[in-house]
Amino acid sequence: MPLLVATLQAASVSDLTFTLNGDGTVYSVTDCLESASGSLDIPSIYNDLPVTSIGDNAFRNCPSLISITIPDSVTSIGRYAFYYCTSLTSITIPDSVTSIGLGAFNFCTSLTSITIPDSVTSIHLGTFYGTGVTSLSFSSPLLEAAEAERDARPTQTAYDAVLAERDAKYSLEEIVDLRAGSTILEVAEGQATLSMEVEQSDDLEIWTSGGTTDLQIPVDANSDTKFFRFKMTE
Repeated sequence: MPLLVATLQAASVSDLTFTLNGDGTVYSVTDCLESASGSLDIPSIYNDLPVTSIGDNAFRNCPSLISITIPDSVTSIGRYAFYYCTSLTSITIPDSVTSIGLGAFNFCTSLTSITIPDSVTSIHLGTFYGTGVTSLSFSSPLLEAAEAERDARPTQTAYDAVLAERDAKYSLEEIVDLRAGSTILEVAEGQATLSMEVEQSDDLEIWTSGGTTDLQIPVDANSDTKFFRFKMTE
């Protein structure tokens, strides 16, 4: 009885489509045959020119690819580049890559771990939606940036403190109602300056200025509100 042995053939460069950029100096991988299977090493050079990017949807719906190695000539991975590569278990991303597009690995259900190199500065949160990734290693700069953004957000306690401070202050209407003729004083370097003009009259009908004087009053820096009243002495 004959024994049949099925072998999974490695994918090759012939399965790929390369597209020149606008000025004809570099290539991008823009398509792959859906029948490509096994492992694939993407070349760093094609037709004597560098391969610098993986285009949008380049490997979309290639369900038989198991492992892919991206060369260190590549700097960007496009949107949905490996979408629905359901058999992909291993992918090598070199330190040259700086950006990974939206949904690049969506529904790579066999992919359980991946390392994002230090060079990556842009990656979309939805990149690994629908994958089996349970171990995700980020680069230090990317992780530090995410942590810095998180730590810069106000905590609930800090937010509540701001609201409490706001609510504890008098409104303009409340200040006006405290006493007719009250004035809000500007405080600079712990000092409130009162400028008083004294008027005089012989008959309580005609008043003339008797001069102006300035008075410096120290104000406690920890006091939000301070009230003053003035008393005539003999």
